[in-house]
Amino acid sequence: MTYKITMTILSTVLLTLFHVSTVILHPSRPTLPLCSEEKGKGREIQLHCIVFAGQYLDFDEIRAFTSSRLDSEKFNVSINCFNGGKIRLPWPFFANNVVTLHVTDCINEGFLSERSYPQIHPNELQQVVVSNVKNKIEIRDLVETVRHLNNISSHFDCGQTNASVLILRNMEYIFPPLKGTMDELLVLEELMSSVAIKHLLSHNSFCRYNKLRYLEESGSRSFSAFHMKLMETSQYPRLGVYSLRNNSLTSVPVELENMRSSFLPKLSILDLADNEITVTNFMFSGQNKNNLLINLKRNQIKTISKNQLTEILKSKGVIFDIRDNPLLCSCELFKYGDYLSSMAGVKIARNIYQETKCQYELNGKLQQYLLSAGNIRDIVCTI
Repeated sequence: MTYKITMTILSTVLLTLFHVSTVILHPSRPTLPLCSEEKGKGREIQLHCIVFAGQYLDFDEIRAFTSSRLDSEKFNVSINCFNGGKIRLPWPFFANNVVTLHVTDCINEGFLSERSYPQIHPNELQQVVVSNVKNKIEIRDLVETVRHLNNISSHFDCGQTNASVLILRNMEYIFPPLKGTMDELLVLEELMSSVAIKHLLSHNSFCRYNKLRYLEESGSRSFSAFHMKLMETSQYPRLGVYSLRNNSLTSVPVELENMRSSFLPKLSILDLADNEITVTNFMFSGQNKNNLLINLKRNQIKTISKNQLTEILKSKGVIFDIRDNPLLCSCELFKYGDYLSSMAGVKIARNIYQETKCQYELNGKLQQYLLSAGNIRDIVCTI
């Protein structure tokens, strides 16, 4: 009996010691009170984070959490904010074992916070979707960024070079209200100077996005020609779809007018819908065999010029989707219709041909006519 009691006590002590040693050798994982974990396919793990008004989520907490796991476990992270929930999400969003990142409706207070830090997190992101996010930028941070460009790494400049999908939708950059002080005016003058712009252009790193197939930069209030100049110095060898929808563009960016340019050799869809574009001047030299769809729906285009029509006919594969524009009926427009109708096996070309409308004044009345309507074509082309 004494032996049994002794062994029971000894077993209890050993189990207790083992439990204590386990805690010491393998400390508990970092906690994420705003996130929940869900098993995905294979070794994938879904990490869902919800941030309400008055709450704050630092991306470093997610980094610590995913870094504490085995490298064979890969995380799909989603962060959804409600009613002004705030996060700290430093560009370029890298974290150990995080392969996809979806962020929606958040106020981000740390976008530039790692601009001068050495990149210690692996670049594993394969899919990035950031939608309706307001990035709060302090003027002093922006000034320091411009002043110390040489301290910024290519990782910060280039961002997600391993991603196949990158969607930046309705991204805003907001600044605190200006107080109108002399210091502020001097800082703004410095930021807007030609010297600062030349400095930015000269610094821009060469970036190569070998895996990127879908790129969306839509609904941006800060989209500018300057952005396109920076983009032109990079390479997108596999990019198939580029969306610049709803950016208030009044013209096609010059960098995109030659649609088989060296930095976008495989592009098959250019989405420029929902802008304010009035004129197109695309060229298609070096056209590849694959078709190219240029979505120009809901712009302010009234006509297709003779030069543009010549370029389209020469391309043998480029399709303009000009539906829902204030088009005026012209002979060039109807010849473009003939071009579309010749692509009998291409569904999108057939739909555009059958649904595109133009305006023409006949018998004192301004009326709309389908591009496929032969009767009005005869009248327009004989004038």
